[in-house]
Amino acid sequence: MSHNDQYYWVIANYEGQEDDDEFMPVSKFDIVRVLRKDAIYFTIEKDGSVGKIPHEYLRECAPEQAANKSILRMKSPMNNASNPYPLALSPISFQVL
Repeated sequence: MSHNDQYYWVIANYEGQEDDDEFMPVSKFDIVRVLRKDAIYFTIEKDGSVGKIPHEYLRECAPEQAANKSILRMKSPMNNASNPYPLALSPISFQVL
């Protein structure tokens, strides 16, 4: 792992584009290395494969976190230890007027 590498975690599943092999499907919590940043898409490398993904599916993480995926999963913004509820099941409070 190079010191200049930029690593990101995937924050939501992305299926790619059915008609274009340039776009890489990724899963939430995957760790990817960004090779190039364009306005809308980032070119990434994952498990030896290279492809594009919209940048809004990614959040930057430190290289030392990317080196240890189990630590990354615990520190991911999607895994807030202070919130015992998954994002989709978080309780919502309403104010009655």
